[in-house]
Amino acid sequence: MLVSSKGWWAAAIAGGLLLSGCNRNEGASQKTLGEKFDSATEQVEKATDRAAEKTQTDAAVARDKIAATADKIETKIDHAADRIEARSDQAGDTVSDAVTTGKVKAALIAATSLAAFHIDVDTKNKVVTLTGNVDNAAAVEQALSIARSVDGVAAVENRLFVATSN
Repeated sequence: MLVSSKGWWAAAIAGGLLLSGCNRNEGASQKTLGEKFDSATEQVEKATDRAAEKTQTDAAVARDKIAATADKIETKIDHAADRIEARSDQAGDTVSDAVTTGKVKAALIAATSLAAFHIDVDTKNKVVTLTGNVDNAAAVEQALSIARSVDGVAAVENRLFVATSN
């Protein structure tokens, strides 16, 4: 269909050029009407071919730009997904640490021999830190043992001190 419409346009343009350029007083040395028509048709075909080539080149450039933009978008989406996943993991770790802290506190309160002492419990990355003062070394060992026995505890850091009486 492109060929037939190209030929039709070429013929229409060439005909218009011929009609506007005709001079009835031309001498015998001038081109004949058929030669003018052929020349005009050739020029129109060349112009049409150049336009088609430019359109194809422009389309290829546009395709390349679209593909590059799509790649950039995909990369940004991947990075965003990675950041979301990392933050989700961090949030999950924080919740897990809070649950572990609660379990250790409950276990320490349940131990009647330790209930009288104020022992602070902090958990970070499954490492429990016990801080406070107790009356004797046995209470320190009992608190450490209780904390280690709680599910989810990877390690226990001892910052308990035996209070001395004056």
